[in-house]
Amino acid sequence: MKNAGLIGALALAVLAAPAAAEPMKLKFASPSPPKAHLNVQIFGPWVKKVTADSKGTLDVELVAGRVLASHQNLFDRVKTNVAQIGWSLQGFVPGKFKKSNIVALPLLFETASVGSRAMWRLYERGLISDEYQDVKLLAAFSFAPNALHTNSPVKSLEDLKGMKIGSTGPMRLATVGALGATPVSMITPKIYQNVSRGLVKGTFIAWTAFQPYRLYEVTKYHTDVALGGAAGMVIMNKETYDGLKGDARRAIDANSFAGLVRKYSAFWDRIQAGSKKKYGSLEGHTVIKLTDAEEKRWADATLKVHTGWAKNTPNGEAILAAFKEEIAKLK
Repeated sequence: MKNAGLIGALALAVLAAPAAAEPMKLKFASPSPPKAHLNVQIFGPWVKKVTADSKGTLDVELVAGRVLASHQNLFDRVKTNVAQIGWSLQGFVPGKFKKSNIVALPLLFETASVGSRAMWRLYERGLISDEYQDVKLLAAFSFAPNALHTNSPVKSLEDLKGMKIGSTGPMRLATVGALGATPVSMITPKIYQNVSRGLVKGTFIAWTAFQPYRLYEVTKYHTDVALGGAAGMVIMNKETYDGLKGDARRAIDANSFAGLVRKYSAFWDRIQAGSKKKYGSLEGHTVIKLTDAEEKRWADATLKVHTGWAKNTPNGEAILAAFKEEIAKLK
């Protein structure tokens, strides 16, 4: 009887004990294909690390591909909590990220690491932070700078004069024009066909995108000059982030911000260097490095792109000066 009573008391105690809280589920939307390098090397490990560091309070799931969002609608999907976290490019939200687009200016930085860290410092200084008021910014970065890929050698501004160059986006097209070439607006997937048909003679594009679009088949000369990057971001639903407490908040914070910026931009620099080495050394291909004097001519020619951006961007002159200052510190 005594044992029966003890068992009964223990059973009642178990029933009365509060159940362990279920971890909060967070979905990380990555529009890139599941096997894309950045999902395998960056975001996959990131969600696992955050989940582990949260000590059972978070369960973060990477949802790759266009299941939850495409690049075109990811910002809104995170803002409205369809996905709690996601990554995309600011350029897919027209008109909203004029300040962040500073990383697209030509001949300011040569690596994603420098451009990204300088951009993040602008955010920390409050110079571009107003563009992210609708979400929680976990990282802002720049892709590696674009190079010039053509089907005839370009070693000087004279070689480029009048050459039809296909590209996308106002900043790239303005840069093409400033250098004396003829800008032809086209979406990136159309470049291969238009170069192969002779409608344009080349394009501005980063080495990171060179292989996926098979541009090594139609361009053999690669002028390795830093013609501006593209802004990217990792964002989180603002209300979800504000509601995090204790270990959950610490897990997100410890794996985001400046640390994530460094890790993510270093990843892009590795991809950029690997692609340049692989495709620039193919038989029949030539990588061209401008002389210092010639590169200065290109920089002088594109100053009008900088001044145009500053004039048409709120507080643009101050932001541009601060960006150059941060780049100088990092160099």
